Amino acid sequence: MANKKSTPFFTSDKLNLMLALCAILISSASFYATYLQADAAKKQVKAATWPWLTFNTGNYNGEEKTMEINFTIKNSGVGPALIKQFNYHYQGETFQNPYKLFAACCIKQQSLTAIIKEKDTTKFMILTSHVNKSILGSGEEIQSISFAKGTSPANHKFWDKLESERRNIKMSACYCSLLDECFVIKQGEDVRQVESCANYYSQ
Repeated sequence: MANKKSTPFFTSDKLNLMLALCAILISSASFYATYLQADAAKKQVKAATWPWLTFNTGNYNGEEKTMEINFTIKNSGVGPALIKQFNYHYQGETFQNPYKLFAACCIKQQSLTAIIKEKDTTKFMILTSHVNKSILGSGEEIQSISFAKGTSPANHKFWDKLESERRNIKMSACYCSLLDECFVIKQGEDVRQVESCANYYSQ
């Protein structure tokens, strides 16, 4: 009886298949490593350009040592903040104009107009800054409202009323980073990312 001819385990076809599979695995591993590296670089860029707005209010100017109600927006992040929208909120209403906020919370419009026209020895008593469409660099801040306590009875009455209500006034903003990533933040709440500020009003 004739011996059957044995077939080698590693044929050229099997060897080519194994080499092809190894090449695919190496390519996949290389692609995944490249993806991880690119993702890490992207996260580093985001971290290096991420702005974070914080809000604060006080009743004293430490530099001038005067009684002064202020509302402040600060960029506590590491990248510039492009502020697209900025609002005040009081008792369920939203205001962009601080003087309309004052009229709603603290003083009649006629009395407010009179106080705005008043002058102290060196400056106006009420100062406001435009926040919408502004750029706030890392570590920079804007005082959106600054109201020094003056000498007139009307000023004192308004100042005391605003002082009692300022903690009930909240600020909010929609702002974007240099990478055009946009965020909404409301005082006392967590920041959340949004697609854009186009539809932001009073969230």
